[in-house]
Amino acid sequence: LLQAAIDAGVHINASCGGTGVCGTCKVLIEKGKVETTRTEKLSEEEYEQGVRQACQSRVISDLTVYIPVESRLEKAIISREEKVAPEALATGWRFNPPLSKFFVELPPPTLKDNTSDLSRVLRGLKHQYHLSNMTVDFDVVRKLPQLLRDSHWKATVTTLVTAVKPRGAEKRRPRVINIEPGDTRGKYYSLAFDIGTTTVCGQLLDLNRGKAIAQGIDYNEQIKYGEDVITRIAYCQKPGGLKKLQQAVIATINGVINQLLTQTGVELKYIAHIVVAG
Repeated sequence: LLQAAIDAGVHINASCGGTGVCGTCKVLIEKGKVETTRTEKLSEEEYEQGVRQACQSRVISDLTVYIPVESRLEKAIISREEKVAPEALATGWRFNPPLSKFFVELPPPTLKDNTSDLSRVLRGLKHQYHLSNMTVDFDVVRKLPQLLRDSHWKATVTTLVTAVKPRGAEKRRPRVINIEPGDTRGKYYSLAFDIGTTTVCGQLLDLNRGKAIAQGIDYNEQIKYGEDVITRIAYCQKPGGLKKLQQAVIATINGVINQLLTQTGVELKYIAHIVVAG
């Protein structure tokens, strides 16, 4: 029954991950039949009233199930946390995003200037912004020809400098990760996520202004497989367990992203970077 609820997107608390030892997944069977293994977590009175542990109940027929308040997630807590404005807890840092956007106006090819599209973009970045020694993602190279011609050789290039230090005395090289038609420097956003055991908190950052413009929070969907890290580690040992946990946290992150985009009206295509901690 617990797995059926998970598959249907209905949350039932299960602190132990469905092993039957916590008693937090109690539900009331109002209609239908289940086959139940009774544990010490169910009193005789509860059992007579039709209360069962969802993780210990095998579905026999169509059911009508009532989930008591104590077996649900309390969304009101999330709502209160979301209203708390984020505070700057760290000092002594400066705003220096790893992303940069550069608008370039390029001369179209001619018989005398028939260099490749990629070389033309890199040459424009060097002449206009003194950028050199750059690497370019293959996805950028693949869409260059059509994009440059459709935008009349006016485009915005996004570069990323990673935090990973290169070997030896080499400097970090900027990497071209995206190119967009026209001048999109005014639409310059990033996402930051804190993945906790219980909740996932995300912020949408305006990198032009250097501030968070929206915040979203939701319960980490991994909670349905266990409330604590140890229980989730144990769940990973089950067949397909690790994949289910991964899919659960990804679904939570995507849900928070949708919240942030809805709040601000920012289009997903203008978010070029995401940082995740947890």
